[in-house]
Amino acid sequence: MPIKLGIIGAGNFVQRILLPNIQKINDFQINGICANTLTKAQMLANDHGITFVSNDWRSFIKQADMEALVIAVPPFVQQEIIHEICGKKHILAEKPFAVSLEYAKRNAAKAHNNTMINMIDFCFPELTTWQNLKSIIDSGILGNMQQIIVNWSFENYVNMQMAVSWKAATHEGGGALHSFMSHVFYYLEWFLGPIQKLFAHLLKTPDDLRATDTLNIITLKFENGVVGNVVVNAK
Repeated sequence: MPIKLGIIGAGNFVQRILLPNIQKINDFQINGICANTLTKAQMLANDHGITFVSNDWRSFIKQADMEALVIAVPPFVQQEIIHEICGKKHILAEKPFAVSLEYAKRNAAKAHNNTMINMIDFCFPELTTWQNLKSIIDSGILGNMQQIIVNWSFENYVNMQMAVSWKAATHEGGGALHSFMSHVFYYLEWFLGPIQKLFAHLLKTPDDLRATDTLNIITLKFENGVVGNVVVNAK
């Protein structure tokens, strides 16, 4: 029997990535979609043959015919949703899964104390190329790892336009640290093990008046002694 699934969110990522690809998997059956407006939810549901729509996530998560939920909403909303449903339904969430450290700790504790599946959408380790690289590192062919350097520089539309959006607002889960550096932390620990300590500089250009960070410069040390330097530039 396929897993009965509900999707919370109807943004570009849901429309272009999550929803169409989930529908290709026979193990899932999408039974509902929730958006911030009924019009948006209904339009997306009509395009994909989904019967149930809602604009209220609090009532949506109580639907009995949804065993699992895919969440793709701003982090300051997502942390509340996770807190309400953790332990009750399976969860696939986006990063960062919380904005405040308090919410992150509380939600992580709830996830560890139940048998439901709780996942965050860090997808690159599923790629064959990444798995091959990890096998090479783990095999010792490269010798003893001593240092790792990461440079990730790209043009980000929100920052290019100086747009006022949650995607730039650090207090709402936006900015380079939340949106992009979170990926790097996860992948580096996946490759090399736990990070022991780090020093971070979060910066932005002088003409950027938004409460955001667009440049992260971070030095770190892993428990195995490897040291690293990471620069993420999302300007």
